[in-house]
Amino acid sequence: MPLEGEYAPSTQQWVRDQVERYEATGGREAATLGDTGLPVVIFSTRGARSGRLRKQPLMRVEHEGAYAMVGSQGGAPTDPAWVGNLRTHPDQ
Repeated sequence: MPLEGEYAPSTQQWVRDQVERYEATGGREAATLGDTGLPVVIFSTRGARSGRLRKQPLMRVEHEGAYAMVGSQGGAPTDPAWVGNLRTHPDQ
């Protein structure tokens, strides 16, 4: 079920640009993670503090027909914001 509510674009320009282009073209464009060629999906969460709709491109990782979401932020020592959003609103 898609999330509904007021959309709050990312504070990161590249994320805003990618989500906008992906959605405007139905995923025909901006469907890879930067210049890596790795496919992405647009994942929506509800902001942990604001309650507003947030969207972020996540690398699409598939193994034997199952998909995984990895909140590694490229191996950073802290979680990306979407992980906190999901922990606060796991059913949304």
